[in-house]
Amino acid sequence: METLPTYGRCRPRASLFFETSTARRILVSIYLDDVLLPDLRWEPAAGPGPVRVERLQTLGGRPLLLEDAVPLRAWDLVGDEDRGWIARGCLDHLLTMAALPGAVYRLAAGERPAVAVRFRHEDGPAVVAEPVFLSCPASPDDPVKNLRLKLMEVTA
Repeated sequence: METLPTYGRCRPRASLFFETSTARRILVSIYLDDVLLPDLRWEPAAGPGPVRVERLQTLGGRPLLLEDAVPLRAWDLVGDEDRGWIARGCLDHLLTMAALPGAVYRLAAGERPAVAVRFRHEDGPAVVAEPVFLSCPASPDDPVKNLRLKLMEVTA
């Protein structure tokens, strides 16, 4: 049986729940680069995908706009009151990762092939969490809950 590490480390117990046709839950470890993530649900992002617009000009000089939907594979990795808790130090590390413009990370979930992802800033904050205890000053060991990571696959 696995024991939980202390909150001060950025290595919580990680698992990803996949619902199967028999309504069984299968536990899978998930990593974002070298960060082992806590128990999170894998949800498809809500809303339509982005639209690509190309502006051209006709021979007569009039503008011509060509719009096309961009295929999007976006996910929210979501925790709640009972799972997905991490240490504030780990949250700070995830916030630092999200703050790097243009950064691409490797998302690996169990036996599935890893995918290249980036944080989805266009849908509001890319990393959201709530403190469990309101302490001042906050310690890196303090737990946070209701973690939500907004990610989007990056294609070459």
